[in-house]
Amino acid sequence: MALVTFVDDSSPYLNAQNLNNNFNECYYDNKYSTNEVIIGHWTDDKPIYRKVYSINMTSTSYNTSVSSLNIDTIITVKGISQGNPYTENYYSSATDNLRTFITSDKKLYVSGGSTYPTTPYTIKVVLEYTKTTD
Repeated sequence: MALVTFVDDSSPYLNAQNLNNNFNECYYDNKYSTNEVIIGHWTDDKPIYRKVYSINMTSTSYNTSVSSLNIDTIITVKGISQGNPYTENYYSSATDNLRTFITSDKKLYVSGGSTYPTTPYTIKVVLEYTKTTD
């Protein structure tokens, strides 16, 4: 008796193509890269893309345009500090925070608050989104 039976591609049951697609989705779901990668599908079946920005902070704020990504729906914008302290997005006060967000004019904005370290430190920003072009 066979452990897996492959059926024709029109079947809703397991077949080689579905098995390959499921493997790829599981693999890419945990991939973090400075290149744009597809990691799954959103509720409207559009592909979800992930891109990681590595930002060398030399002041308390930073911004850059992300309009070339053709963002439709923003799913995740998460900043992770690799300086002192090591932390993810947080807000304690106007002077003690790490905030990352996308503005309405499609700019990635990172703010460290005025009490954040003044020496250069690295922020990794994980951006997950769908595109207007899909």
